[in-house]
Amino acid sequence: MKPIPASGARWLLNGAVVLAVLQTLRLADMHDVAVYRAGGQAVLHGGAVYGFTQHGLGFTYPPSAALAMASLAALPLALMWCALTLASAGALAVIGRLSLPGQWAAARNGDRAAAWRIGTVLLVAPVAQALRLGQIDGLLVAFVMLDLLVVRRGVLVGLATAIKLTPGLFIVYLLMQRRYREAMTASGVVAASVGGGAVLLPASSRTYWLHDLLAGTGVGPMDGPGNQSLRGQAVRLFGSYPGTIGWLGLALATLGAGLFLARAAARRDQAVLAVATVGITACLISPLSWNHHWIWVVPALAALWNTPWYRRASLYRWLRVVAFILVGWSAAPWNWQSRPAVHYVGTGLVPLALITTAWATVAAARHHAATTQQAEAGATAHVSAWRSRYPQRTGREWPF
Repeated sequence: MKPIPASGARWLLNGAVVLAVLQTLRLADMHDVAVYRAGGQAVLHGGAVYGFTQHGLGFTYPPSAALAMASLAALPLALMWCALTLASAGALAVIGRLSLPGQWAAARNGDRAAAWRIGTVLLVAPVAQALRLGQIDGLLVAFVMLDLLVVRRGVLVGLATAIKLTPGLFIVYLLMQRRYREAMTASGVVAASVGGGAVLLPASSRTYWLHDLLAGTGVGPMDGPGNQSLRGQAVRLFGSYPGTIGWLGLALATLGAGLFLARAAARRDQAVLAVATVGITACLISPLSWNHHWIWVVPALAALWNTPWYRRASLYRWLRVVAFILVGWSAAPWNWQSRPAVHYVGTGLVPLALITTAWATVAAARHHAATTQQAEAGATAHVSAWRSRYPQRTGREWPF
């Protein structure tokens, strides 16, 4: 792709950063942080972690997450929101570094494609919503990616699962990869967090593990347009009971397919694609996945960008359309909750389309590589046969 001047690339990058900051501040919403703060204050003051509501929402994470939130609960609400948002911004930098290595330097040197990728990551809808809400999903994604791709110890995967149960699917992935030591370490961290919560918060632990976890208390309406999991889609389409029954079968099939594809990606040295596949699978099969849970679209997009065929004109144009849709959901001045008919399609299907396209691209690249290898092998056999049939008599080498 034709590069633009380095000064233009810097303006583009700085503009994307400024736009992301302004968008976060303009649409800042502290309702979720208020729930985090109330859960942490309940720990500090000996109250009940579960059972209260803030703006119609309750604390839905495990007791160990409430213990973690207690470290920030003494701060004023606005300051706690700032702390969590800054932490999420740092986590986003880690995710971008692992998903798109070297892209920032390339963009500053005038690479238009790299500048466009970074701008998309900064403005993509799930990322923007997580930042403006003060959510912790970016931190959990960064923990998992750091552990699986860099540290390889299992501790960070265990911490992410202790805070929120969804990353527990990565323990299954570690077992499938025969990374038994990491899987056991992660399981040990989770077990320690459950035990610590039971000791420090016995009443709240009983409430969560024996009642709230199964009942889904405080999570909001399952059929709400913000729930972009497979269950949310099924309940909206077919109603509560038939939708739940259909979701169970679909979730099991999605779980098996997702883990199979992730294992295949890992075997082909597509580590980012493998991690993104497991993350998106976890969001799809979870009973409830809000829009800001889908930060896994960042490594999913990176998996597309890093495949050999992503520069094909048709695929590249389609990918631009998907990225602009994701950005548009976060930049639109209206509230999608007031347009449920449009929002039912939702951000949950966009990551599913991304990961499907990524796998189609990998399959096409693999077929192309196999075809090329067969052609090269045929050419080599042809040259060998030619040399054996017409031996060189002049002392000169064959020109091929």
